[in-house]
Amino acid sequence: MRESELGRSWGDLLGQIHPNLTYRELLSLSRQLKQLNSKEITEPERVAVVKTKIALVGNNTLSFACAPLEVFLAKQGIKAEWFVGEYNNYQQELLSDDSPLYAFEPQVVILALDHRAVHFMPEIGAVASSVSDAAERQVREWDYLWSKVKTRCGASVIQLNITLPHEQIFGHYEAKAAWGPTNFLRRINQLIAERAPSHVYICDTEQLSNRIGKRNWFHEPTWYTTRQAFGFEALVTLTYSLAAIVGTILGKSRKCLVLDLDNTLWGDVIGDVGVEGIKLGQGDPLGEAFIDFQTYCRRLKERGVVLAVCSKNNYETACTPFKEHPEMVLKLNDFGAFIANWEDKATNLKRIALELNLGTDSIVFVDDNPAERALVKKYLPEVAVPEMPSDPALYRRVLDEHHYFEILTLSQEDLTRTSYYLVDKKRKQQELATNDISDFLKSLEQECEVGPFDEINLQRIVQLINKTNQWNLTTQRLTEGEVRGFINNPSYHTYWVRHRDKFGDSGLISVVIAEKKGSEFDIQTWLMSCRVINRGIEDYLFNRLLEDARRLETTLIVGTYKPTKKNVLVSGLYEKFGFKYQGVDDDGASKWLLPLTENVTSRSCFIREAGSDRHKA
Repeated sequence: MRESELGRSWGDLLGQIHPNLTYRELLSLSRQLKQLNSKEITEPERVAVVKTKIALVGNNTLSFACAPLEVFLAKQGIKAEWFVGEYNNYQQELLSDDSPLYAFEPQVVILALDHRAVHFMPEIGAVASSVSDAAERQVREWDYLWSKVKTRCGASVIQLNITLPHEQIFGHYEAKAAWGPTNFLRRINQLIAERAPSHVYICDTEQLSNRIGKRNWFHEPTWYTTRQAFGFEALVTLTYSLAAIVGTILGKSRKCLVLDLDNTLWGDVIGDVGVEGIKLGQGDPLGEAFIDFQTYCRRLKERGVVLAVCSKNNYETACTPFKEHPEMVLKLNDFGAFIANWEDKATNLKRIALELNLGTDSIVFVDDNPAERALVKKYLPEVAVPEMPSDPALYRRVLDEHHYFEILTLSQEDLTRTSYYLVDKKRKQQELATNDISDFLKSLEQECEVGPFDEINLQRIVQLINKTNQWNLTTQRLTEGEVRGFINNPSYHTYWVRHRDKFGDSGLISVVIAEKKGSEFDIQTWLMSCRVINRGIEDYLFNRLLEDARRLETTLIVGTYKPTKKNVLVSGLYEKFGFKYQGVDDDGASKWLLPLTENVTSRSCFIREAGSDRHKA
């Protein structure tokens, strides 16, 4: 099979994957996937994958989960190796230091437990304190397992919370009695949420079972014949959600929701009927559906998803509802980018990605028109394009069930992300108005704050490491446990960087990890948010690294550049700083050396240290 044919086969296969497949269809796709993986041919660049190791352990049979998980992960560009634990052997596998699970060295451990794993159910009529004690004992048992995983291998843990059984022995009274199984299992789930440490992420199977119905989630014949805790329809829903969480751990979640306008945010065509004629607002079923969809999109924006518009329209006409319609929920300042013209939407999506400094694979594109969706799928297969129903009342459901924007933590940077893009527009306007780049950088009045890794900033540091692709010299992905391990390791010197200028605060935007190896200062990770590219921050950081390397009495700085499809932007960074090329290793990474002679000097930049009048120059 020629490389171009393989690429088409991959594209065709990935295009068939969506959350509403049957288990049988997923098995067929898994077989096709294995056939393509077995071809002895260099994969096309657009089929590049991230590799990971995943362990599945629990109190039930989990082997049937591998095939659908494999398919759903492939959709995100992830290829996994598997460790599947024995039936109901999870305690031994997690507690034994000699366990084959730890020999496997997983990056992610999925701990799949159901209500049968709850050992401390209260007695009928138990007093409230006794019920609380039983719940505490149960969650402490699992907490010890989470700690063991962290200590032994530093893997991320995905914990399934407890799905409430559909039968109620005590009827609706269970909802009132604290000792009732329904209330007690709810208490267990609440304690899991409260006690789960930062390396443990919850897969909310109780919510998933409510979506598809308890009778579909629990399938007793399947349990008695296979000891699988859920039916095969439920297995599809579960593995799709698990793949979304794994993808987020590995930095694969989407960042930007791009919206069409006509018949997507309102009913009818604004250019034909005018602002007064569009269907939007209370009192009309269709108008209310669009209001609710806009509200859903705005809530995504408030939790960190960047919104953008891509519409075939005259620009002023497209803006009119946002300015004049009294029931518009979304406003113009809710969007990080707004493009309305008559060019094709694939081209305009590329422009949006460029304007926001994002990869096109960070984009989800929502459009009611199937022809527009098909065009984007053909020319930008990396863009996520959900098939939207004809009824706008179902828009929220479709977008939500795909889990495009799964998150593991919520940082201050997430909550203010759109404001960063809006402020950056002001910076770009000033840059265009300034003829000299030095004058522009001076005019920004920039300052940076630098500190070592710490618990306060840990979540944002991990987020940057696992999501930054373009300005990233090695694109090395690390779990939270691995990053935490650098904090108290004296061999490693770590840096987080916050940036601000006269327009506003950019937040924590850069991360560096370096190791002192005898006389060498080895830079192993260096990355920066694309929001602050071309501001001279890399020069500021080089000066800081140079200063620390000399303070540590090293004589050589070592840099590594590992090329990917997305990080060509930094391919010449070390050469720019005077490093000498040393060749390429077996992984395709190039090594660069900078001997610390007297000729190596700091670089000029226009950035102040936070709290100081001193420029790093």
